[in-house]
Amino acid sequence: MKRLLLCATLLLPLSAPVAAHAADAQQVDIQHAETQHLVVGIGLKHCKFHLNSKDPMAKPLVYSWVQGAITGIDNAMAAATGKELLINKVTSSDVIISVFDSVCRSNPTMTIEAAANETYGKLLKR
Repeated sequence: MKRLLLCATLLLPLSAPVAAHAADAQQVDIQHAETQHLVVGIGLKHCKFHLNSKDPMAKPLVYSWVQGAITGIDNAMAAATGKELLINKVTSSDVIISVFDSVCRSNPTMTIEAAANETYGKLLKR
């Protein structure tokens, strides 16, 4: 319990400068016609926000969100298929960040969530 409180105490101040960016957290992403799913937080922003932000906390927040999204997608896909998908293809978080940044540079109007999904697809093909 002490460890959980310590983590919360350390992370809370980090999220304050970018709290305004999460104001749209209750919106639902309906870009994908075949499914509707909840997207919260910084994933609703566009890649141009990530690429152009002057806020020193924005990039770490985006990268953390993307890494969490990739982890969640991979866990869901592994559970659905019974296969280990990215576990042997991604050797560090730097690989995820590099592919994500490339996707964003190529698609600045894409949402961070959509770029994370595309990043996952590119990582699968490695």
